[in-house]
Amino acid sequence: DQEDHRFTYALLPHAGDHVAGGVIPAAYVLNVPVERVDASAHPGPLPADFSLCEPDGRDIVVETVKQAEEGGDLIIRLHEAAGGGRTATLHVGVPVADAHLLDLMERRTRPLAVRDGLISLEFGPYEIHTIALTTNHDRGG
Repeated sequence: DQEDHRFTYALLPHAGDHVAGGVIPAAYVLNVPVERVDASAHPGPLPADFSLCEPDGRDIVVETVKQAEEGGDLIIRLHEAAGGGRTATLHVGVPVADAHLLDLMERRTRPLAVRDGLISLEFGPYEIHTIALTTNHDRGG
């Protein structure tokens, strides 16, 4: 490499291991900053303060939220970032008619139970899960 390079680094002193010290969320704040999108006020069914999906704990990271490559499902990809593995609960902020675990090619592998907007997922160390949500809106509800 013979070009100029720009990079950012940060030091984050913390007590305990990287999970207890909040290194994972701090790294995302540094490396994947939130981007502001200006929009005019418009009607819609969602409240002003809204979270589409939120895992319990800082060691489960939502990496991707997108529309399915085929169909209208909402795809959420998340992973366990602490290396410990555990059961995690994902809170979904929209009414869900159906949920499935997918492989990385977005093929359904097994159904997931959704109770009161909560989905329980088992994670191995550093395991990635991709899930598809069919919202009630997708089914005309």
